[in-house]
Amino acid sequence: MYLDKFSVMHVDDEQDIQDIIKYILEPKVKDIYFASNGKEALEIYDKHKPDIVLSDISMPHMNGLDMSKKIKEQNPNTPIVLFTSFDNSDYLKDAINTGIDKYIAKPFDNNILCNTLDCVAKTLYTNLENKNMEKMMQTQSKVAAMGEMIGNIAHQWRQPLNIITTQVSGLEMKVDFHNKVTDEDIRYCSRAVVNQANHLSQTIDDFRGFFKEDKDLRKEFNLKNTIGKVINLTQDSYKSNFIDIVIDIDDKCIIKQNENHLLQAFLNIFNNAKDAFKINNIEYKRYFFIDIKQNNQNITIKFKDNAGGIPEDIIDRIFEPYFTTKFESQGTGIGLYMTNKIIIDNYGGELIAYNEEHHYNNKLYTGAVFKIIL
Repeated sequence: MYLDKFSVMHVDDEQDIQDIIKYILEPKVKDIYFASNGKEALEIYDKHKPDIVLSDISMPHMNGLDMSKKIKEQNPNTPIVLFTSFDNSDYLKDAINTGIDKYIAKPFDNNILCNTLDCVAKTLYTNLENKNMEKMMQTQSKVAAMGEMIGNIAHQWRQPLNIITTQVSGLEMKVDFHNKVTDEDIRYCSRAVVNQANHLSQTIDDFRGFFKEDKDLRKEFNLKNTIGKVINLTQDSYKSNFIDIVIDIDDKCIIKQNENHLLQAFLNIFNNAKDAFKINNIEYKRYFFIDIKQNNQNITIKFKDNAGGIPEDIIDRIFEPYFTTKFESQGTGIGLYMTNKIIIDNYGGELIAYNEEHHYNNKLYTGAVFKIIL
């Protein structure tokens, strides 16, 4: 039984029916609420948010169908089960369009009632479990990305911190050795420190912007600028792995959506390519190609490397949750899964992965291609 995990609201203007429902369901459900018409039911729904609604059709003040429409407008995922003895085809069409989940014919059988509600509760429980799993994977993906980002920022901060300490130490040495410190020496040191401090501040802003939940979900942004942000966040890890980025992007590929989601998707692909070079131990020149073109209403984004390609025996599984070829300490197996989810669910797009041979600088390379169509 799944009913004991959920609350139920029963709506009926007949007290005898309410008494029967109370006797049957009260021991089986988490909580139970009662209303005598649709108007009263909406007030109870607003206050208690019952998980499942069980209602009659014909009632004073507001009938069950009109009440169901109002509830579905508030929360389309609330399951509604209606008692019905109607056979009017117009009514049935209206009920179907309302999104009623189940029907129980009058007069009802106790076993059918319990089985129907338990079936609804099982579906509700499964959906909630899937949502919780999805939320957990999103959190894991964010945490994994944060680990990568912290490493990238650590790389990016070393050089400006070295410049700051060198400039300040130089002034201090002049003072220690009683050398004259000129106004120009102070200005030069000051400008260098301010410039590097601004660079450090920018990396913090990039980091915070990447993980911030943007309340204004949809805004226009240029994909060229978005790619620039990802490159800024990954440039030091790419340099340390000797990977050159080759870019060919149309200047005016404009999208209206939540940019942070796409940043996360792109960062997962960047990191996946970097790891592929390391895993395959590629010793020849390493390239990561970015090609973005707009054609009519579609934007096509290609990320391509020369890391040898994805093994054919796993290429069909790379978007599965928790599938990874990396060591446990190096990967969670959810990066590409979440990337695929973002492209499909948030952008209504398509993500395809395949291997391809291609020429660059008169040499033939083989690598993976991640093709996104928006």
